[in-house]
Amino acid sequence: MDFARFNRIDEYTWQIEPHGAMRVPAILYADADLIRDMDDKVYEQAVNVTKLPGIVQACYVMPDAHWGYGFPIGGVAAFDAEQGGVVSAGGVGFDISCGVRTMLTGLSIADIVPVRKSAAAWAPAHILWWARKAASEKPFRRPATGPGVRCRVMLRSSSGADAKSSMISRRREF
Repeated sequence: MDFARFNRIDEYTWQIEPHGAMRVPAILYADADLIRDMDDKVYEQAVNVTKLPGIVQACYVMPDAHWGYGFPIGGVAAFDAEQGGVVSAGGVGFDISCGVRTMLTGLSIADIVPVRKSAAAWAPAHILWWARKAASEKPFRRPATGPGVRCRVMLRSSSGADAKSSMISRRREF
């Protein structure tokens, strides 16, 4: 994609300023190489999402985005029903392994609140790492997904103390 179409916020954040019928901006999270390699349809579809009734704050696009069926796959948006908001199956995706996921943990709000800022800061760099890794692997090896997939998550406070570990089960919703 052409960098001139974006306002670069920081190394990993790119914004499409509202123009025309856009109600909110579109924000893409990716490094320059990933942005350059994204199909122009991702831009077009992100702009289209920002025009939907009831959209709240922005349309967000993740580093692994590719064009989809209305929404870009890897696009996220929230809609307010009281403002005429919509429900769109295109926001979930129809690709292999796309869909709504539920993650169940043994963590409570009290476990998460003290580490939420460090977890939010940690996530974008790791998402980019996985997106780059997936793009470079030949043949592409898909991670295990679906019912019964389990992994261990470790949460630490900013001081590194009080580690809390929890098993996560991902269940596919049909």
